[in-house]
Amino acid sequence: MTQEAFKLCKMVDLNFIGNVEGHDLFNNRVDVVVCDGFIGNIVLKSLESFAKGLASWLKDEISLNPKRMLGALLVKGALRTIKRRTDPDTRGGAPLLGLNGIIFKAHGSPAKKLL
Repeated sequence: MTQEAFKLCKMVDLNFIGNVEGHDLFNNRVDVVVCDGFIGNIVLKSLESFAKGLASWLKDEISLNPKRMLGALLVKGALRTIKRRTDPDTRGGAPLLGLNGIIFKAHGSPAKKLL
């Protein structure tokens, strides 16, 4: 099915570049990635977890040394921007296009409390 979808996408008048690698998700090479729901969910959850882990590692490492803490103050605005860009709560969901219509997949995490 994946190979057939690839052939169909090549025939449509789109800016279709074909298969992409993981690093292509963050280098502005693509705007849309098409995959099945299982793979998409794995990628999404892995990236969310990595972003949270990286933020925790940075916080731990920065707090070890006054020079690092000073450096963190100098890049505080950039760090906040990156935190906002990687926060899954800034986007409530995403449209999923299917054969039988369109649905919106809402983001949800069992660890989050509803306000």
